Amino acid sequence: MENHKTDQIPELSPHYSETHNDDQFGGNSCRMDPLLELELAKIRLAQTEREIELEQLRQKGREHYNQAMADKMMYKSTFASPAVDIPPGKDWITMISRALDLPKRDVIKFDGNPMNYWSFIRNFED
Repeated sequence: MENHKTDQIPELSPHYSETHNDDQFGGNSCRMDPLLELELAKIRLAQTEREIELEQLRQKGREHYNQAMADKMMYKSTFASPAVDIPPGKDWITMISRALDLPKRDVIKFDGNPMNYWSFIRNFED
């Protein structure tokens, strides 16, 4: 008979407590109780590790939410054009009304007459 030493803890049958009583094993009952305690300790350790991981994920979620809310509060409008010269943060209605007050340029349509060609081209040189 070969004797193999391993670092692995033997697995207990999930039906051990249901199908066997301690009297069946005689002196082995003391040997099985520590194994059951060890199995229970492993399960509790795995559960604690999962709870820690879950709490870390919740913390990251809270940090992400807080950062998103801070970014939302610090948001500055970038819609203002330098030509309109409206400082960021102004209402968009004010920005549009100022843009509408700017002078408009009339673009002459080219009618195909060569005499009007140069005046048409000069409209785009400014």
